Amino acid sequence: SVYRRADKVLCISKASGASFNKLLGVKASKITVSYLAPVNTAVEPDNRLANKIQKTFIFYIGGTDIRKSLKDIVYAYNIARGRGDSLALVLAGNEFREVKLIPDIEGRNAILNSPYNEDICLVGFINDNEKMGLYRNARAFVFASTYEGFGLPIVEAMEAECPVVAYDNSSIPEVAGDAALLVKTGDIVSLANNILGLEDVNLRKDLVRKGLAQSKQFTWQAHVESFLECL
Repeated sequence: SVYRRADKVLCISKASGASFNKLLGVKASKITVSYLAPVNTAVEPDNRLANKIQKTFIFYIGGTDIRKSLKDIVYAYNIARGRGDSLALVLAGNEFREVKLIPDIEGRNAILNSPYNEDICLVGFINDNEKMGLYRNARAFVFASTYEGFGLPIVEAMEAECPVVAYDNSSIPEVAGDAALLVKTGDIVSLANNILGLEDVNLRKDLVRKGLAQSKQFTWQAHVESFLECL
């Protein structure tokens, strides 16, 4: 394959590099990891969208393909609400303009069938300022992806001082470090428990502090330098 013939293969995480090695037979000595970086730096938060939500909320922004496990986010939200936590769920991204536009049928049905769907807010495409406002005001960013080559939204959330609850797979532990609450993939009860646990102000503060430190490891300068080393 072209990968085997290459002198160097640039990967965005150790996890993706391991996949190249295992699945495509690329020698580990050829693989260089060059982490991505967030682009939120110096973006002023626009809080108007967040302020329209009348409840404390959890937040997801991203794609709606089946890998993102939208249904798991909704089911975990349902559990948290069922235990008396007065929460909203905010979903952002181009396909979250309307429920009918969501291509993931299971995710779409989870929203429609949620007993709390009046508090599931689909805000559609948002700009960087609005995204920063939602990160800054959310109790947590919930990321139930079953595979990520890197997982850029995790770093974005941490940089924006938003605690992260995510599944523990692929590159996610590598990127999140000890700065996020990670649970076994598919364990929606643990996902809900951690959402509920973030009512604890001290836990949130600790995760924000760790998240800010973790996010500083990922810079475009470091990305470019590791790329140039391959030339």
